[in-house]
Amino acid sequence: MKFSVLCCDIFKDDIVLMSEKLENKPLQIESFKAESHLNPDKMRDVVCGKLSGFSKENDRILLIFGLCGNAALGLRSDDFELVIPRVHDCRGIFFGSSAAAMDFTRNNPRAFFASPGYISAGLLPSEELFKKTKSRYLSEYGKDSADILMEAFLGQFAAYDEVFYMQFHESENSKRACMECAKFMNWKFREICANNSLLSDALQMRIDSDRFFILPKGKTLKASYDEKIFNI
Repeated sequence: MKFSVLCCDIFKDDIVLMSEKLENKPLQIESFKAESHLNPDKMRDVVCGKLSGFSKENDRILLIFGLCGNAALGLRSDDFELVIPRVHDCRGIFFGSSAAAMDFTRNNPRAFFASPGYISAGLLPSEELFKKTKSRYLSEYGKDSADILMEAFLGQFAAYDEVFYMQFHESENSKRACMECAKFMNWKFREICANNSLLSDALQMRIDSDRFFILPKGKTLKASYDEKIFNI
């Protein structure tokens, strides 16, 4: 079966490395910026645009992301089957299942997530990020508005007191950056072993209905509003 991959940027390097060892390699590996998640409607538009650019040689397009704030809802293709993991967000892919990710989050409600790809995307809180953000606010809105906006920006991290770091492939630089983040934010640092089973099986087209949803050509992806996450 011929297939290609469309993923969030945070997985691209891992997918490229894993794909090198495959007998049946993806025809294409395309990605979109992780920051698209901040606006689900924008992310959906970006994904739809990317889907239209894949070769018609493909039988399937493997989507390596999850529900992601409902950004996946409304996706469709008249040219390919779409395969998507039954996960709410990227943590489900790192943990190997949505249930494992939800269980960890339930038991660690104040834990901030980080990975090499997440760090490369500039989404990790740091002194550099704060300075850059404040400088942008000052230049665009002036001091009074910048102070208010900065307070809101910092507020998004107030609920966390630790950062948990996961990686599929060793990256000492990313791990160091995450540890520096923890020190700067006065958070605990925790490294957790990533479970690569979901991502590895997806790339080998070991697709089962418990972990993946297959969207037929011409159908629109909808929510199931239960543990299955997706439906038609």
